[in-house]
Amino acid sequence: IMIPEEYGGLGESLTTYALCVEEIARGWMSVSGIINTHFIVAYMIMQHGTDEQKAKYLPRMATGEVRGAFSMSEPHCGSDVAAITSKAVPNAEGGYTLNGQKMWLTNGGSSTLVAVLVRTDTDAPEGASVYKKMSTFLVEKEPGFGETAQGVTIPGKIAKMGYKGVDTTEAIYDNHRI
Repeated sequence: IMIPEEYGGLGESLTTYALCVEEIARGWMSVSGIINTHFIVAYMIMQHGTDEQKAKYLPRMATGEVRGAFSMSEPHCGSDVAAITSKAVPNAEGGYTLNGQKMWLTNGGSSTLVAVLVRTDTDAPEGASVYKKMSTFLVEKEPGFGETAQGVTIPGKIAKMGYKGVDTTEAIYDNHRI
């Protein structure tokens, strides 16, 4: 709804988006969760992505060809980003290597693009803001369970008491090169 028209979206306002999702949630809460998580990733790319990332992902996100998931929480810290231990370190190929475990990814099994928040500056001076020590990477993967990309494993759905229309998973990054 909010992806700009130049990328194949409707280019609507945040208010219009919120009203649409509210109405969808009134009928089926799980569908709104699927849409909202996808929206978070698209919005991050719209606001902070490079021109190349916008051109690559947003048109396919507008059509649903690419489904987004956001990977922030971890088993030991939930949504406390200051306690995140997953990290990305520069590698010899000029990219990064990601390692860590994430939990409670909405769209984790069905997604093809995961925005993953990790530590990147472990040598920052004492007292530096934890938020300046982190980066979000876009990880492409196949939908499904098991090893869905090199070094990315989605073990399976997490059992829940409710909200079962949304696939919620963990993600394990084991020397994933990006």
